[in-house]
Formats: sequence, structure tokens, C-alpha cells
Amino acid sequence: MSSTHGSRRRTLLLALLSGGIISAAVLFLIFSSVSGGSALEYFKNVDEVAGQPQRWVGRRLRVHGNVVKGTIQKKPGTLDHRFAVHSGGQWIEVSYRGLVPDTFKDCAEVVVKGQLLTSGRFAADTVTAKCPSKYDEKQRLSGCGDELKSQVLARRSFGRT
Repeated sequence: MSSTHGSRRRTLLLALLSGGIISAAVLFLIFSSVSGGSALEYFKNVDEVAGQPQRWVGRRLRVHGNVVKGTIQKKPGTLDHRFAVHSGGQWIEVSYRGLVPDTFKDCAEVVVKGQLLTSGRFAADTVTAKCPSKYDEKQRLSGCGDELKSQVLARRSFGRT
């Protein structure tokens, strides 16, 4: 009888230990992905970010808007790009190092992924441009932000490294 009792006790102990390890691993994964914020990414429109920049500085963001017409700058001989993106009458300056998609151009609808810097500039590590439809040409042209171009280009930090 004592060997049966010892065997049951050992089985119960192993089951409890295994359950505890699995629970701890699951809790660790949940906690590490949410609490540090590094895995958490917010999807916002430009006007939401530009309206409360202090709230979004240093956080991982995906920001949606349209490229302001006439603001695209590429540093010769590099993959460094500067441009402005707008929505809802607000705009942010974006810097990006890398290849841009073929559909990236003035007025293009884009999503930039990265972080807002304390300077107010958005440092993107990814740029995605929507493929324009021939049926929404009027809508695309109305999203150019022509009225914002002079504001963007007048900003002293625009175009500086």
C-alpha cells in the first residue's frame, strides 16, 4: 500500500509542477508582450497623433494619411526620404531610410510604421502605400493637402537631417 500511496503522491506532484510551469510561461508571454509596450502597436490617423504629440512620443505607431503634394525629398545617393503626411487638417513630417513602394508619390494614401520623436518628426521604419484605384481619382486628388504644403515647407526642421 505504501508504494501505491507514494506513486500517487509523485504523480500528483508532477501534475502540479507541470501545470505551474505552463501557467507561469503563459503569464510571462502575456505580461512581456503588453507591459513593455514594445509589442503593442497603435493604429492612428495623422490628426490624432499631431493633435496630442506628447501622448505618442516614443510609442510604436502605425499612422495613416496622405502624402502632402510637393513635400517628398530624397537625399541623393542615399535611401533617406523626407515627406509630410496629413489627415483632418493636421500633418506630421516623416523621415524614412529604405526603399519606398512604386505607388508612393504625391497625394498617395500611406501607412507609416515607426515612432514619433520628441522633435515632432515621425521616424518610420516601414512605408506602405495604397494602390490607387482608377475609380477613386477624384478622392485621391482631394487628399493632396495642397493648402498644407506651404506650412510644411516653411517649417525650419523640414529637410534637415
